[in-house]
Order: sequence, then C-alpha cells, then structure tokens
Amino acid sequence: KLQFLYLIGGISLTHNNFGVRMARAAGLLAVAAAAMLPVSCRAGVGDGMSACHRELWMPVVGEIERVLRSLPPNDWPAAVRLSWHAAAHFDPRAARAGGSEGGCLQHPPESSVPENAGLGELRRRLGELQGRFPFASVADLYTLAGAVALEMMDPSGALALPTCPGRRVDFVASGEHLAKCIQDPAELARRLPQARRPAQDQLPLTSTCGVYFREKFGELGLTMEEAVAIMGAHTVGHAHPQISCHNGPWTANPIVFDNTYYRDLIEFPWEDHASQGRTVTDTEGRPPHCSLQFEWVREGLPVTMMLPIDLCLRIDPALFAIVQQFAADAALWRRVFAVAWGKVMGNGVPACVCPTPPPPPPATPVPPPPPPPPAAPVPPPPPPPPPPAAPVPPPPPPPAAPVPP
Repeated sequence: KLQFLYLIGGISLTHNNFGVRMARAAGLLAVAAAAMLPVSCRAGVGDGMSACHRELWMPVVGEIERVLRSLPPNDWPAAVRLSWHAAAHFDPRAARAGGSEGGCLQHPPESSVPENAGLGELRRRLGELQGRFPFASVADLYTLAGAVALEMMDPSGALALPTCPGRRVDFVASGEHLAKCIQDPAELARRLPQARRPAQDQLPLTSTCGVYFREKFGELGLTMEEAVAIMGAHTVGHAHPQISCHNGPWTANPIVFDNTYYRDLIEFPWEDHASQGRTVTDTEGRPPHCSLQFEWVREGLPVTMMLPIDLCLRIDPALFAIVQQFAADAALWRRVFAVAWGKVMGNGVPACVCPTPPPPPPATPVPPPPPPPPAAPVPPPPPPPPPPAAPVPPPPPPPAAPVPP
C-alpha cells in the first residue's frame, strides 16, 4: 500500500479566501479519517515487496511516516514532489540516463535547480534516517517518502503501490556523481515534464500540445493511459509562486488524494484570462522570470487553477477520453496510477534485490571451560576363583575275614 504524484509547484496553502479555508478544513477531516491507522498498520502496505523486503523495510516506512506526520498535512505533497523529481528525469537514450538510482537529487546541481526548490529540509530529515537504517540508500528514502505521503492522503484506503527498495548505489557517497549524475541545469529542466508546453508564448493553446505530452511521458515508459493517470496526482498540492511561478491549488481539497482533478477538468469552463491564459506579472509577487508563464483559473470560491499541461488533457480528444474514464471510475484510476508509479520509480534501477542488514558486531569471545579433572583409576576386577578340585575316590573296603569251615 503506497502511491505517487506529479507536482511542479510548492505546497503551502496560503490562500485567504473563505472557500479555500473551508475546503481545507473539509480535506483535513477526510485525511484524518483515512489516517486513523498508520501506514505500517493498514491493509495492503508492502504488497509490492517480497517477504524479506517487508520484514526489513516496514520499520523504515514507519519512520518516514513519523517524519511526515511531524509536518502540517499541507506539507505532505512535498514528499511526492521529491519522489517525482528524483526519478522523472529518466531518459534511456542519454549517456547519463537519470532516474532514481544513485540519489543524485541530494547534490548540486540537481538539488539547487529551481524545479527542486523548497525540498532541502525534507531531504535533510530523510537523510537522518540513514543513521538508523544503514542499508537504506538516499535513493530508497526519497522514492519511499512520496509513496508513504500519497497513502497518508488517500481517503479510500485502496491505494496499493508497487515498491521495490534496495537501491544500493549512492553516486555521491561513492564519488561517482560527477560522472553519472546530470550536471547541466538546462538538461535537468528539459528532462522533467514541464508545467508548460514548449514555446509557451505561442498562443492559443491547441491540441498540438498533446504531441509534447506523448513524447515526454513516453520517455518514461508510460502508455497514454498511465500518463494521464500520473497527472491525476495534481489533485493534491499547491503551486507556490517562488518555486514554480504559479500560485494556487488544482483542487478545492489539495490534501485529499482522489479523482477530483479529472472531474474538475470536465465540469468547469476554466476562464482563460488574456484571451488564452492569464499572463503572470511581477505584481503578483512572482520573480521576473515568471512573466511569460500562463495559467488558467476558475473564478468563484474557492479559486483553483490549471496549467497548460493540464489543459492539454482537455483539449486533446484522445487524452480527454481517458480523463472521462478516470472521472467516472476512481478505482480504475488508482489501479493504473499504481502501475505508472512503479514504472517511473523503477526506471534505470537494477533488478529488485533484497538487501540484508549489516551483520552484528562479533560477540566477546567466551573462554573455553577448563578441562574436567582426570577420572580416578578403576581397580582391576578380582581374579576368578580357582576351579574346584577333582573329587578323591574313597579307599577300597578291607578284605572280608575268612569264614571258618
């Protein structure tokens, strides 16, 4: 029981309008109902692990959950963004293929690019768990964190993610990061599926954005059904202007992992400001480089938003047909999502192995016991008695006296 999300923005819910605050309260109640039991106790957890994985890794899952529960629920989606950004830059055609293996996100430039802003504290707290679980690599902790967070936000209790920890390689610890991790920030940005389509300043947005969608998610080995399922993770989280240039949640309950994202794509008209999108301006408190970005907003209470890549799912007919299926069947969406999560997290990772914890330190040798004292000599057995003497025959009787005539 474990699953995943695609989130470009940050995750602090700071809207002050009444509708968002009421939706936030409703979301907290829904999450609380789903989280009465810890992840490590709820049915299905570890279904994707072998028996030895469950025995070894469930304590790690429990500690990751403890770290997340020490944070406000509005911060839980950050763990999903961490998992996604640790794995979603995989490109099998490149010399530095990327993916979650090696834990490259713990080291610059990957840790410092704008796409990964705001994740430092969570990375630090997860890294501290290595002291307790030395068999767990940084890559394992990063990918497990998002899965645990999604399960904590899932009110259905039906989220079952395939998980395969055991990434033994740590490129930073081994000194291989300069040779194996992506070193060009522009390359990192190109590889991560973007919130916007290429040439984002070319409006209007048309179905041609579906070409980019298919190409980018195809690099991750996803079918189109799986790619649309991954996008449904936007049902949780909140874009933060200082991180992604965008501001606002995708749904009214941004800490509840359900299929609201698809229903909203279908049901709301998505007012498009500035003809085909709202031009982000500096007056909204965003950095200057955000001025060419666009987003769609739904007016009313609460205010929610969609990004160009989200609207691709509505504009492209084939993608929109899948949206309609997931809006009508949340169980189907969760099943497809689980398959997609397993693919993305496993890209570039060797076959699942079952690591063993380090052996315990040798015990203090115990001196051998002293030899037993020699046994007392056993006296020889007594000699056998002599054989009985042969019987002596009696003497012959004396001759009889003669009888007188």
